[in-house]
Amino acid sequence: GRSLIPPVDSTHFPCATWGFQDECNADKYCEWKQPKLSRCDAPTGCPSLNCQAVPAQYAGMYQCGNCKLQRATIICGAGVVSAIDGTCAATHCKECCTKDCCDKDPACMWSGTPAECTRKVCEYTDKTNCEGDKDSLCVWDDNTKDCSKKPCEAIFVKDACLNKTGECMWDTGVDPPVCKSIPTCDGKSKADCIADPKCTHNCTSDVCRDSRCLYTTSATCSVDASCEWTNGACSEKPCTYTTQQPCDAAGCE
Repeated sequence: GRSLIPPVDSTHFPCATWGFQDECNADKYCEWKQPKLSRCDAPTGCPSLNCQAVPAQYAGMYQCGNCKLQRATIICGAGVVSAIDGTCAATHCKECCTKDCCDKDPACMWSGTPAECTRKVCEYTDKTNCEGDKDSLCVWDDNTKDCSKKPCEAIFVKDACLNKTGECMWDTGVDPPVCKSIPTCDGKSKADCIADPKCTHNCTSDVCRDSRCLYTTSATCSVDASCEWTNGACSEKPCTYTTQQPCDAAGCE
C-alpha cells in the first residue's frame, strides 16, 4: 500500500518525507545525516520512516520493518524492505536566526522574504564544483556562468515532475523512480548525434536517442538499473539481457 505525505506548503515537504540522500539534499531546509536512526522518541515512530508512524490505514497490517520512504510516499507491504542508510532532518542552518550567524557558515545562506538561513543547494560559483555536486543535483550554464538545480532531475515528487509538461517525464523503469528530461535527441542526423555528448547513436538501427548514465557519482549512477560505475565514470550497461522486460527497461533492443 502507498500513503502520500502531504507537503508543508506549495513549495516543500517535511524533511521526514525523504528516504534517500539526493532527494533530501535537494531541499534547502533539510540535510542528510548519518548514521541512520536506531530508535525514535515516540513509541509508534519507525526509524526507517524518519520516526514517522506506520500510516493509520496500515496499522495492524504492517510493522515498521515492512514500510519504507520513497519519493514523498510511505510504501508498506509484506515484501517491502527499507534500504535507508541515514536520516533526513532539518538543516543545521536553521539554527541561525540572524544574518551574521548565517554568514559565518559556508554551507548556509541568508535569503528569501522574509529572510532566513537555509542550506546552500547548487550555489557553486565554478563549473567544476557545480557539475561535481555529490548528489548530481546541479547544472552549469556556460552562458550565464551560473549554477542551478537541474530542471527535472532535482525533482523527486511525481506530480511536480509531471506538472512540467513537455519538459520532464517520470521514469518508473528504475527503482526508485526518477524525474528525467524528455528526450531531445530524436531525429538528429548521425553526425549531429555523435557530436552531442548528451546523445547516443545506435549504429544498428541508425537512430539517435538521449544518452543515459550521465551521472557524475557512483551513488547516483548505481541507482539507475541501466548504468554501471567503472573506472571512475558512469556508463551504460552492455545489452546482454535474455528476457524482454529488463531489456526494454534498460533501453536495449
